[in-house]
Amino acid sequence: MGQENSKLRRKVPDTGPSSQQIMSNATAGTMSTGSAMQPNFKWMEGRKYQDVEGAPYFLPSDEQEMDRNIMSNASSCIYDGSYILDVGCGPGTWILDLATEHPEVKFFGVDIARMFPADIKPPNIMFMSQVNILDGLPFETGKFDFVQMRQMNLAILKEDWPHVISEIYRVLKPGGYIQLLEIGGKYVTKDPEAKNFVRKAEAFVAARGQDPHAATKLASLIKKAGFQLIQHEARSIPLGWNGPLGDVMLDDLRQSTIASKPTLAAALGMESLDFDKYIDDVLDGFKKSESFVNGCVAVGQKPNESQPDESQ
Repeated sequence: MGQENSKLRRKVPDTGPSSQQIMSNATAGTMSTGSAMQPNFKWMEGRKYQDVEGAPYFLPSDEQEMDRNIMSNASSCIYDGSYILDVGCGPGTWILDLATEHPEVKFFGVDIARMFPADIKPPNIMFMSQVNILDGLPFETGKFDFVQMRQMNLAILKEDWPHVISEIYRVLKPGGYIQLLEIGGKYVTKDPEAKNFVRKAEAFVAARGQDPHAATKLASLIKKAGFQLIQHEARSIPLGWNGPLGDVMLDDLRQSTIASKPTLAAALGMESLDFDKYIDDVLDGFKKSESFVNGCVAVGQKPNESQPDESQ
C-alpha cells in the first residue's frame, strides 16, 4: 500500500486460517528448533522464561511455547512488492509460510526472545530479536505496507497499549494497514469452578498491570491512534466441545495455563501438584458446561494525506 498501482490480494496459506476463518478452522504444528536461545532467561519449573527488563510477558520462551504460538497461525492481506512486519513474531511461522510463496514481498519479524530459525529461512525474511516495541521499533517512519500483531496481551501493560499502537502507526506508510488479533476477551461458562477460575485469573492479570479484556478494545485503540477502522469482528470459540476447533482451543488454554504455573500457582496460593489437579478440574468444567471464549480481530488503515485522521 502507499503505492497507487499496488493491488490488494488476500492469500490464505494451506497451513493456517485467515482471521475471518478463525471460527471454522484450526491447525497445530511443530517446528525443529536447533538454534540456541538468546540470553536474558531465567529457569522456573524446568522451563525457560524471559528475564528482560520492562517486559511483562510471563509465559515461557521454549519449544513448548513455540508449539502453542504456532497454533495461532493466521493469514492476512499482502501486497506484491511491499513490506510486511510481524510484531511479536514468536517462531516466525506466519512469516515463513508466506515468504516462501511470495518471494517478491519483504517480510520482517521482531520479538524480544529469539525463537525463530537462525539459519534456515527464505532470503526475503529478516528476523530481529531483543526488540521491545515499548522502546520503539527499529525502523524508519513510513516503511511498511502491512503490520500485524497477535496474541500480545500478556506482553503489554494496559497503560502501554496506546503507545504500542501509535508506534505501529508511525512505521506504516500512508494507506498502510494494521491487523490486531487477540483471543481471550471474555470467557463465558456456567460451571461454578471454571467461573471462579476465570475471576481469579483475570484478577491475576490485572494485578500485573495488564488488561484481561484488551481483546474487546482493539477497535477503540485503533481508532484513537488515528486509523480508519476497516474491519472488526468478535467470534465465540468453544472450549473442548463442538469439534476439532474446540479441542484445539481447550488444549491451547491448558498449555498457556501450565506455562504460567510458576507465577499463577503462587498467586492462587497453591502447590504445584494441587495446581495441576485444580486446572484439570477447571478445564473439565469448561468442556462439560460447553463454555466458550471470545476472540477479536480488528483491521485499520492509516489515512492517506487526503484522508481524515480518525483520532481528530
